[in-house]
Amino acid sequence: MNFRFHQTTVSDTLVTFLFELHKKQKTFDPGTMAKNCKVTFNVIAEIPLNFKAELTGGLFNAEAVHYMHIIKYNKKGALDYHHHFKSERYSYVLYMDNSGGTLFQHDKDELFFKSRRGKLIVFDSRISHKAVNDNKIRYTAAGGIFKK
Repeated sequence: MNFRFHQTTVSDTLVTFLFELHKKQKTFDPGTMAKNCKVTFNVIAEIPLNFKAELTGGLFNAEAVHYMHIIKYNKKGALDYHHHFKSERYSYVLYMDNSGGTLFQHDKDELFFKSRRGKLIVFDSRISHKAVNDNKIRYTAAGGIFKK
C-alpha cells in the first residue's frame, strides 16, 4: 500500500480512554523533542486490541500498531519539524480536542490538518510534520504502525 495521508475518525470512547490513561501516568519522558509538554512513555501495551484497530484507520491489522505516546501541550508547547522514517513505515496522530493542528511538509507542499476531537491522520512516516499550537492546552496521541 502506498499513500501519503489517510483521514478518518475514531470513537469518542477511545478518546476518553486516552484522556484517562494520560491522567494515570506518574512519570513522563524527559528526552523528547517536544518543549513545554508532558509526553508519556510508550503506552501501547495498555491499549486494548479494539482501540488499536481504530488507530490503523481501517487500513492495517491492529497488531501492526507498535507505539503510542500521549502528549499534553501546555499553552507554549511546541514540537518542531520531524519524521519517523527510521523507526516505522506509517505514523499516526489522533487529535483528542479541538485545539491547534499539524502542519505536514512533503516535497514543496505544505498541508495543514486542523485538530478536531477524534480525527485520526495516518501518514507515510517519511513526511516531516510539526505541531501547531494556538496558545491553548491541547492533547494528541501519536505513534507508529509497522515497526522497522
